[in-house]
Amino acid sequence: MMGHVTDTYNQVQSLGVEKLRAAYKSANLSIATDSKNGKVDLLKQMLRSLDATPDETAEAFKSFTEQNKIYTDPEKQAQQEMQGFMTVLVNKISDRLKNQQPSALKSPGL
Repeated sequence: MMGHVTDTYNQVQSLGVEKLRAAYKSANLSIATDSKNGKVDLLKQMLRSLDATPDETAEAFKSFTEQNKIYTDPEKQAQQEMQGFMTVLVNKISDRLKNQQPSALKSPGL
């Protein structure tokens, strides 16, 4: 007879709650996606929510992806990306406001 093999469930259960919590915490498990440029990703989401066309998004990319342009500082690159997306976002919002009917822009209390 070979050695006694215990059930995996019993082995995990015997470790205790605190040890398991520490293991999960050190593994850095998360449901949310890990994004490098949180602000840039937020601006992209805002553009998608405003139904921005791929051409409008490409316009934002052109503003910071010039040929042979090299960024030495990742912070400066993120700043340029945000500026490009903000320009498109402002244009998209202003177009929406121009297309709205004047009665929709009035305050209900006035």
